[in-house]
Amino acid sequence: MVKRVGVFTPILLCTLLVLVLSATSGFAEQPAEHGDSFPRDLQSYEEVDGIWSTLKARVKAEPFNFVATLIFLLAIVHTFLTSKFLKISHRWVQDHKQRIERGEASRDSVHHGAQLMHFLG
Repeated sequence: MVKRVGVFTPILLCTLLVLVLSATSGFAEQPAEHGDSFPRDLQSYEEVDGIWSTLKARVKAEPFNFVATLIFLLAIVHTFLTSKFLKISHRWVQDHKQRIERGEASRDSVHHGAQLMHFLG
């Protein structure tokens, strides 16, 4: 039995790969100047005015801050989108059931995108 990979899966994997590679590209370029303590003390960062300037300065000093900030923002966005994910999942499951009834899909097949959306919801 041959399973088709939908368009959504490769796009998701490529996006995740680009995010990880772009976030970690600066790790090897800058040596740690703050010793072995983790997390880094807030007093060791340069003092700047404004939230964006502060974030830029801290990411420049410690590139892992970008990854942590990105994960935090994605968690907040995910919190507000869970109901949308579930609606999409239920719609895709119904569409897939109709495809099965029309004979366009195998009786024992599942819609992997719907499973992913249900998991995210």
